[in-house]
Amino acid sequence: MQGVLDALDGFGGVYLAVLVFGILSGVIPVTNSEVLMTALGAGSAYGVPKLLVLAACVAVGQSITHAINQRFRNSRTG
Repeated sequence: MQGVLDALDGFGGVYLAVLVFGILSGVIPVTNSEVLMTALGAGSAYGVPKLLVLAACVAVGQSITHAINQRFRNSRTG
């Protein structure tokens, strides 16, 4: 797992990948961002500061999804 994360990290892609996963977890209920963060914490050599930044990326991704869903609901009712 660490090899894949290192390859993604070399391009800054781990942050983007986690952000996209956060967005998808708001759309597709089967994707669970808490499980992703647990796996990253247990299976990677990342330190606490980096894991906190990744958790923030997940939270931003989920917030984007919730904002889009709320906007969509408001446009349908009014």
